[in-house]
Amino acid sequence: MEAEAVSDQKRILWLTGVGHGLGHAWELVFPAVAIPMAADLGLSFGETLELAFPLYLLFGVGAPLAGYLTDHLGGRRVLLICLTLGGLSGLLLSATSGKVPLMAAFGGLGLAASLYHPAGLGLLSHRFPKKTGWALGINGMAGNVGIALTPVLAGACASLWGWRWAYVLFAVPGLLGALFFFFWGFEDGPEHHEVEKATEKAGIDWAAIGLLVFAMMIAGLAYRIHTLVVPALLQERLPGLEAFVASLPGASSLSSVRNLGATFLTSLAYMMGLLGQWMGGKIADSRSLVLSYIGFHLGALPLVLVAAFAFGPALVVVLFLYLFFAFGMQPAENSLVAKMSPPRLRGRAYAAKFVVTFGIGSLGIYVVQWLEPLGGLGASLAASAGLEVLLVLSAGLLWLRLRRTGRSL
Repeated sequence: MEAEAVSDQKRILWLTGVGHGLGHAWELVFPAVAIPMAADLGLSFGETLELAFPLYLLFGVGAPLAGYLTDHLGGRRVLLICLTLGGLSGLLLSATSGKVPLMAAFGGLGLAASLYHPAGLGLLSHRFPKKTGWALGINGMAGNVGIALTPVLAGACASLWGWRWAYVLFAVPGLLGALFFFFWGFEDGPEHHEVEKATEKAGIDWAAIGLLVFAMMIAGLAYRIHTLVVPALLQERLPGLEAFVASLPGASSLSSVRNLGATFLTSLAYMMGLLGQWMGGKIADSRSLVLSYIGFHLGALPLVLVAAFAFGPALVVVLFLYLFFAFGMQPAENSLVAKMSPPRLRGRAYAAKFVVTFGIGSLGIYVVQWLEPLGGLGASLAASAGLEVLLVLSAGLLWLRLRRTGRSL
């Protein structure tokens, strides 16, 4: 029985890891190909951002459906739907034209991506009750692999064959993954462990949950801003990048040399997020979750502010460090959601989280669109620094609230 449980846990880690990596890949293809896409469609950067708004909106507001389905059908079934729908939507996006069809295809991709987090994180929190932080950290690393590889792979596709092939590249693995995990499965349905039953009996502290929700909303808005800005910022502030990439063998055949160089550096920067996730998962299982959460955001705050004004190699270094902290906080954040929600509502609890993080976070498109003409791309990162201040304050109030009520998280 124990060996079977361990085998199921391995399959769960693989399925959730693939889903997490692809879910983030689907959201990050667009920032990597936005400039070539705008040129191909004859649109401005701002107009092209509007096309992708349904992707980011549904990435968040589709989460309640995912939470409901997860609590009733089980995480495995919902993840299979996620992979299938994402694959089909990506293929549709690669083949369609016109403003309305493109927005509809982006919306389908966003809805597919929205299914992952409530299903995947809910499944992990149930099946790894004593090593939740570790499991979420491993899952976060898988997500960061998708985040890190997407910019350079999508940028290479856009440079070699056009932006549409970037969507084909990330659609096909979704369909193949759904087929593979349909046959390589495990017993589905949520489980209630003794550790979780203690959480059920402790009751719900709505004031504490409200503070956590506010902090996560701010984190989601900051996340969306930096995913949209970083590739374009690197293109803008590294004047020697184009000449360097153009000097490499075979570069003469590329249609967008500067975009490829920027997306490659973006991928390297997001690899630091992978390291942050691993470190964050280890810390989440051995330290106070709230203090870990605050600590990572305190580390991110000065770095994103410096990044708003940095140029050249200094910008690359600061972004690398910022993304380490920006992603390292996630295991603590996701563990807090698990510890503060009843097991029977776990899927819907994660759904609520991703409504506020990705749904409200989608407004980051309009923040960037509004601030870019006023102060350039750096103004958006300066706004993110202000958001980090609000986040640290709300997390500090959460820590005080939990201390007053005698809960140690």
